[in-house]
Amino acid sequence: MGALRDRARDPLVTGMGFCLPGTDGLTATPDDFWDIVSTGRVLIDRGDRWFGVIEADPLAEAADRWPDVPLRHLANCSTVQLYALISAAEACRDSGLSPEGGDLAGAGLLHGRHCLDANAVVQRNALSADPAATAPEDARRLVTRTMVGGQLNDTALAQMSALRTTGPCLTVTASCASGGVLFGIARRMITDGEADVVLVTGADHYDTGRRDRFDAVAARAAEGLDLTGSVGVTARMMRPYDHRTGGLNVGNGAATVVVESREHAEAGGRADRARAELLGQSTRRSPMRSTMAVDEAGEGVSRAVLACLSGRLEPDRVDYVNGGAEGSPVFHPMESAALRTVFGDRAAELPVSVQEACFGHSGSPLGPMGVAAVALMMRHGRICPTAACEEPDPACVFDPVADGTARELTVDHALSLNYGSGMVSSAILLGRAR
Repeated sequence: MGALRDRARDPLVTGMGFCLPGTDGLTATPDDFWDIVSTGRVLIDRGDRWFGVIEADPLAEAADRWPDVPLRHLANCSTVQLYALISAAEACRDSGLSPEGGDLAGAGLLHGRHCLDANAVVQRNALSADPAATAPEDARRLVTRTMVGGQLNDTALAQMSALRTTGPCLTVTASCASGGVLFGIARRMITDGEADVVLVTGADHYDTGRRDRFDAVAARAAEGLDLTGSVGVTARMMRPYDHRTGGLNVGNGAATVVVESREHAEAGGRADRARAELLGQSTRRSPMRSTMAVDEAGEGVSRAVLACLSGRLEPDRVDYVNGGAEGSPVFHPMESAALRTVFGDRAAELPVSVQEACFGHSGSPLGPMGVAAVALMMRHGRICPTAACEEPDPACVFDPVADGTARELTVDHALSLNYGSGMVSSAILLGRAR
């Protein structure tokens, strides 16, 4: 009976939705997402820069997906809140759960945030407004946006209001590992019976003007310094696992993954929607004093992976790894060292790929995006190439899937990795849905 109860509380990935740069304005559905990541298509070429920009009007897109939410309420939302609402609506639709029908009434909402640009812009607009020259209606909007959009749990509050959920709602910030860390919390909520459905969302928005000014100051700060071994933004195209890469390119957007207990999915007739099972998640960090350097020994990464696998799966049963390299070349030896520690000589043949160059380095959405990508690879029986990698760096001891095409492979078990500032590392273990 105990085994049956445990299986009933298996956490399954039953839905996913996105608000990411797209070929026609927006990448929103799993099919949209798969079409891009499975081909390694790069959508960050802005002509004068490499930046993942969403061309679509987020207010119009959100209003179309949330017709029951008054437009005046949506108009009070900041850009990043609208991103989160769009991705959540698509994830609910993909999972077959109806917010209007009350299917999400008791759902847990977990949010990851990293970039502060969206919050800073909201606060700046309110603080710089001239009260005498601001109409009362405009002032009300500025005040409302500041009260909600000026804090890091802003996207959680927006989804909570739209879904009218009474379940647990919280925000975690662990830099670029934020979205990955959430899956450990989601898994515990499901297995402990705290919730039957949990929506995991990562959403971030980089303000172009603030980014330009910061990059100019960063360039000035770098004068006369040897920044070998550090992570930074590059004016060139990011190319993870390629010897020509020089750094990352940022990107905007949101991703939401629905995690649901097996018994709840079966009771709702949605078990066939499950694409993967969430088997485990662990977070560790490297024992370093610097918050900016990268541990080339990969100690935090290997610790996270080993803790995630412990008692659940032997390393030789892992078929694929969705890497966490962000475009900076310092990640190549770091990930190689970590994977060699975990997999030994087998690391040389292990397929490892990254899809960040498709949409840009988006911060907290990376965790849900990695889980979504792996789940779709399991469903399709193919692994995605590393976007923009054409000439693999010899420092990579693994197979970076650099041929530019999806490769046929049955993936029964896979890892998805994310890294944050201070070398906080998240490892997520996924199994093919059965």
